[in-house]
Amino acid sequence: MAVSLRDWCGGAVVSDVIGVLLDAQEQLSTAEVADRAGRSRRSLTTEKNAKQFAQLEAMGLLSREDRGAGGAPLWRLRLSFRRERPGDDRVVA
Repeated sequence: MAVSLRDWCGGAVVSDVIGVLLDAQEQLSTAEVADRAGRSRRSLTTEKNAKQFAQLEAMGLLSREDRGAGGAPLWRLRLSFRRERPGDDRVVA
């Protein structure tokens, strides 16, 4: 039986965010993640979603880089962007 991303992540917001991060070519701010996912920034910080994002961080799949006081964290999946892969000279549109 196949498990959907939404079922595995436990919610629509988290799966939408993962989809956005899979398509990203660079780190994204919280505002950019929320906007591209069609969600509010507040929805990313609900207790349920915050726990799920923390679990993804603990598993080493998600990184939210703290930029200090007043700076929104930068989000990324812990996968290489194309431009970071050695020998990958494909043109990224």
